[in-house]
Amino acid sequence: MNHTQFSHNKFAQRDAQSASVAALTNWNTARRRFTLLTKSGLVVALASITANVGSAQEKPADKAPLALSTTVVSGIAGPDTSPSAELVAAQLAAVPGAVKLVESAEVERGRVGTSADILAFQPGVFAAPPAGSGDGIKLSIRGSAIARTAGNFFRAGTLFTFDGLPVTGAGGTPYELFETYGLNYTEVLLGGNAFDFGALQLGGAINYVTKTGFNSSPFETRADFGSFGFQKLQVSSGQVVGDADYFISVASLTIDGFQAHAKGKALGFAGNFGYKISPKISTRFFLRHRTTENENPGSISLNELKADPSQPNPNNLTNDTYRTQPGSTWIANRTAIQIDANSKLELGVVYHDAPIDISPKPSSGNVGTPLSDAERSIWTFRDFTIQGKYTRADTLWNRPSTTTAAFSIDREYDADVNAYANNANVTTGPRAFRNLLKTANYNGSEDSSVRLINEFGLNEKFALTTGLGLAYIRRAGEVTYFRPDLPPLAPAPGAVGREIDRNNTYFTPRLGLRYEVNSQLTLYTNVTRSIEGPNSWQLNRGSQGNYQYHDNIKDQKAIAYELGGRGQVGAFSGSATVFHTDVEDELLSVPIVPGDPSKGSYTFNGSPTYKQGVELALDVVLW
Repeated sequence: MNHTQFSHNKFAQRDAQSASVAALTNWNTARRRFTLLTKSGLVVALASITANVGSAQEKPADKAPLALSTTVVSGIAGPDTSPSAELVAAQLAAVPGAVKLVESAEVERGRVGTSADILAFQPGVFAAPPAGSGDGIKLSIRGSAIARTAGNFFRAGTLFTFDGLPVTGAGGTPYELFETYGLNYTEVLLGGNAFDFGALQLGGAINYVTKTGFNSSPFETRADFGSFGFQKLQVSSGQVVGDADYFISVASLTIDGFQAHAKGKALGFAGNFGYKISPKISTRFFLRHRTTENENPGSISLNELKADPSQPNPNNLTNDTYRTQPGSTWIANRTAIQIDANSKLELGVVYHDAPIDISPKPSSGNVGTPLSDAERSIWTFRDFTIQGKYTRADTLWNRPSTTTAAFSIDREYDADVNAYANNANVTTGPRAFRNLLKTANYNGSEDSSVRLINEFGLNEKFALTTGLGLAYIRRAGEVTYFRPDLPPLAPAPGAVGREIDRNNTYFTPRLGLRYEVNSQLTLYTNVTRSIEGPNSWQLNRGSQGNYQYHDNIKDQKAIAYELGGRGQVGAFSGSATVFHTDVEDELLSVPIVPGDPSKGSYTFNGSPTYKQGVELALDVVLW
């Protein structure tokens, strides 16, 4: 039996400018340096300051994964709750599709203001911060959720996770916890290649992996400064103490933004504590807490953009549109149990609390301002997730075989929104200032999946990946109108009532083939089915207007086809992929008032369509 070996010399390759998934040895795991550079776009000048006391502790070498052949790499590598970049690189190399490992040591040589900086050079990924401020990135992978709400601020279409544990729920992905400091690396799994994560979304998954005491320093600081008032500061610490280790990071952000009325600020904490209970059992607790405040400049028309791209939407400026997350919390645990040399069990649990207060300041609009222009909405999102994963390596017909059985259940158990009239100039009638207009809850909405995956080595060159998933999507809730005499801003298409509870179950198969031409070149192809439900709040338009539930919004179904390869020759490494996706009942959004997304949008199903493209990537080691 062959075993894949890795170099764990943490400093041997510090001068490499880039790393590829195909390069499985000598990965950069930490770098400390002074940087001064110029970057086009938002930041003109960036100063990165790092101070260290002591050095990062060496992590005990991961047990060599069971490389059952040159084409099948098992994820069985000891009870580690935070796998090293080397091990993850080997696991990603076994995926028959487009994946990427982005090491923070590489990204942090420059500005790391938002997740858009981490994802900036990933083919097939569109990521941009709204209005040049804040950290609520607009995101689309391979065209996923490209037209979902104004800017896709809930990042529909992609599963987001921290350390393999989900942040995304039935309501979407609130952005305030996405602090870019304190990360060890980021996994980007495009489309169906996130099948192992249980991603139901068309775009795939993005997994942010936090530093631990094994790859951090006892004391470290960093400061980034740039144009438009950009300022980001961090203090962190991490150490190994016997069988335990810890990492903590506190970071702040302030920015004025490119557009007017686009100021933002944030303050957050991220940390984890790991403990090796025994040689076969380890556990790690995670905690993230962050507050954000962001002015919202809104959307502007194409003509306004050409005339002055820095101007805000006049409606947002008049109403002083503002969004604050008063304190979002993400608490999780991940426990790994090494059953024997060939099998492993991983368990995870997550509690996520994400309150939102939209337009907390009184509006200064006119008496005739429509409801959606003069509304304050207070949201509650509380999710609870449990997941499990069992992996076993065997020999079948004298060929290596690795089988994974996994499940994940995410449920909104306390999710609601209260909408209040917010025009301070209106003192009587149903729109009187601070009147409670509507309350809606989405309790019981759920996204769950069960998966069975097998990697089978056909011979020394070919490996076959098969997967069968079962996806369960439930959308539930009810709405109460406290001002029934208040007419809706516009009629809701397909309105059927004031409460809903529907669920559907789908099969999600996957088939992939990987061919290793030689040690430097791998070819792959796959076909995968994905299922995605609407955000729970989209069934009744969230907070805006007296809209009834409409259950004619169907879950989105898609089948994606992919063909490509990745390789490395000397200082050059890269990948090339072509994909085609057939989409049925695509979830789309259009403004309630044509041409003005600031007044909200409807979600509906589009006619059958397709998305296709070519993704090319090239990394070059310069020195």
